[in-house]
Formats: sequence, structure tokens, C-alpha cells
Amino acid sequence: MAASSLTENEITKTAIIQREDGIQHLSGYFLWPEFSGSQRCFHQQFVYDTTMFGVARGLAWPDVISVAKMAKSLFPLLEGLELASLLHLLRTRMRESLPHLPSTHQAALAHYLFETCSIRRRLLQAVVAGAGNVSIHQTHLEVEGPPRPLPLKEGTDRTVWEWQHKLAHITVARQQKEAELHHFREGPEVTVLALDVPKEKHLDKKAVRELVRSAVRARGDLLLGRLLRESSLTNELLELRLQQTAMATRGPHHTDTTTGSSLPSSPHVTHLHTSKEELAHKPKQK
Repeated sequence: MAASSLTENEITKTAIIQREDGIQHLSGYFLWPEFSGSQRCFHQQFVYDTTMFGVARGLAWPDVISVAKMAKSLFPLLEGLELASLLHLLRTRMRESLPHLPSTHQAALAHYLFETCSIRRRLLQAVVAGAGNVSIHQTHLEVEGPPRPLPLKEGTDRTVWEWQHKLAHITVARQQKEAELHHFREGPEVTVLALDVPKEKHLDKKAVRELVRSAVRARGDLLLGRLLRESSLTNELLELRLQQTAMATRGPHHTDTTTGSSLPSSPHVTHLHTSKEELAHKPKQK
């Protein structure tokens, strides 16, 4: 049968039956003198797939028939084409075969054909060039599945895992706090600031005493700030050590796992939180 006998009813029937039957049904409306054997099978599959794309896009049935005819004549021309030549060929064929197709459908069909032909270009060119009977050597690789999990009796209990995770977190925090405190203690010591004595006028004893008193007061403020900082670091380090010791002593099944909570401090530990005002008014020991 010739392609002219392909009617809307016949193309509709091709679209609703199974793929293999549809390929045979559609192929019966064309002559296939270009190829034989497996090459002819590839040719027929290409025509069918392109035609079904037109059906899926919702093209009118006369346009679907035109797509089938265009795909039939296009396939033998794919041999040896580079991408630029392939794009030019597609534009020319679509302009000749589907001049009245809406632009949206034209763009979609052109994109489908270009993607199909460019991605499968080497395969299609090999088929068109007569390499359909070339044997292909395949390497079979053994796929290994994921390792089998350990039996429950050999795994880690969730409570134990959470205890280990929290203990490790506290240990790291304690080490960081120890390093921070060591770095602070090894820092530069507080010294008396140089007196800012005016050079252009003579100072009496009262002015000199005031300068000295200001320098001593400034040094005292610096010492007080340093002492408060060291006290805070020491207290934080002590808290972390207490938490670590308590967790290690109690074990995983007695750990408080409440989110965001910390272990209670020991009642026998005196906290070192001291206000600046308390230190300022504390009498000096003689």
C-alpha cells in the first residue's frame, strides 16, 4: 500500500494499539526499498516513534500523517551528518512537509527530532550506513549489593549511641575550653599605663597625685576585667568537667537525654560567678 492510502481512521487505529502491532500496522502503508533486515526495522521504529510523538502533542490527524511521511523520508538522509547539517536538514524538511503547523508544535517537533537524532546519531548513522549486523561485545559486571547489617545483638543500642555521642561532644567542648583558658593565662600581663604629662606647663604636687591616681585606677579596672574573665572561663571549664565525670560514672542508661538540657551541677561546688562591684569593694588582705 502507498502512503496516500493512510487515512485518519488508520492513523487513529495505529495510535491505540500496542507498540509492536502499531509498528507493523503503520509500516504496511509505506514501501521500504531503502533498507532490508535489521536496518529496515530501525527505519520503521523511527517512523512510528516520531508519528506517536505527533499524536501525543495533540496534532491534527492530517498533520500526524504528514509527520509520518516526513520521518519516512528523513531517516535515510542521516548518514554522515554533523549537528549543524542535521539542524539545517530538519528545518528544511519541516518547512516543506509541515508549512501550516503552528509554531509551538513546530518548535516541539523540531526539538524532539533534534534531540533524538543528535543523542542517537551514532547509532542511527551506523544503521543507515549498514552496520546493523555488526556484533557488539558486552562486558557483564557483577553488581554487589549493600553490606548486610549486623544482627541486633551485635549492634549498638540507641541509648548507648546517644550517650557516646553526648559524651564525645562534652569532651571536645572541655578540651576547647582548656585551650582557651591556657591561651588567656599565657597572654600579656596588665602593666601601668604611661602617664600623659603635659610638657608645656609645670605640675604641682596635687596634679601629679591626680595623674598617678588615674593611672592606678585604670590599671585596677584592667586587672578586674581580666580577673572576671579568668573566673568565667574557669567556672565554665569546671562545669564541663563535672558533666563529663557524671556521665562517665553513671553510664549510658542513667544519662539525662532531654534535648537542650545539661546535667545538674554538683551541690558541693562553689560557683565562681563574682560581680565587678563585689570585687571592687572587697577589702584587700594585708
